[in-house]
Amino acid sequence: MSTFRKRTYSRNPKLTPGFSVRSVGHFQLSPPDHEARRTFKFGEIFWCVAGSGVFRLDGDEFLLKPDSVWYYPPGSFHDYDPAEADFQYYWLTIDGPLTSALFDGLGINPGLNYGGNCPVHLFSRIANLLPDTNPGAGFEVLSAAFEILSKIPASCHSDIEQPTLAESARKIIDSQFIDSSFNVEELAERLSVHRSTVSRIFRREWDISVSDYIINCRLKYAMMLLRETNTPVRDVALESGFSSAAYFSRVFTVRTGTTPAAFRRSK
Repeated sequence: MSTFRKRTYSRNPKLTPGFSVRSVGHFQLSPPDHEARRTFKFGEIFWCVAGSGVFRLDGDEFLLKPDSVWYYPPGSFHDYDPAEADFQYYWLTIDGPLTSALFDGLGINPGLNYGGNCPVHLFSRIANLLPDTNPGAGFEVLSAAFEILSKIPASCHSDIEQPTLAESARKIIDSQFIDSSFNVEELAERLSVHRSTVSRIFRREWDISVSDYIINCRLKYAMMLLRETNTPVRDVALESGFSSAAYFSRVFTVRTGTTPAAFRRSK
């Protein structure tokens, strides 16, 4: 696991009274690293190029993955962590009284946005020009920043509502629970996050553990098969995602207070 933080701050006087590029950077973080959790007055975007990070806004948590952009508007509480090793992203901050109007006018929404391939060359251009106090360099910085921001809402995916990490986890479980090998580890791998991360977020959102939710899905499906088909109990167990008929009967009896066979007779 490697970690680095490369940042550059502007030394150029503000070219406009409304907004200016404050700083730019290229970070790579790995758990348990994280940046300062506090409120900042400037607007900031994070463009993911590798790995993934968990970002929080208004009580919800979202997964930032490659080709996605996160936007914290001025006055936001910045709260995010790397979800896996080597979470890598480029970032850009815009400062000034008209910063919010700039982002609003470009159609960039607070939170998760789609951006496509990160324009690394534009971030690098800004990093090279920011220390230059020449006004000409300052205008080039603004030009590169506008080009970066214009690529975010220009995507055809920019108006798609992105699901939260907890919602994505639930959708994956709902479609995969009948696979007996599916478990918390595979769910975390599909989401590109650590097992503890998805477990914590899932329980907080749905008030149930991932393992219990998987079992509940399997039991609900098994009950449907027992009620509506004549499929043998052993086959019901396997078709519902349980590893064996014995384990299925044991879980079914503990959770429902009756055996699968007795449940079928009472339908």
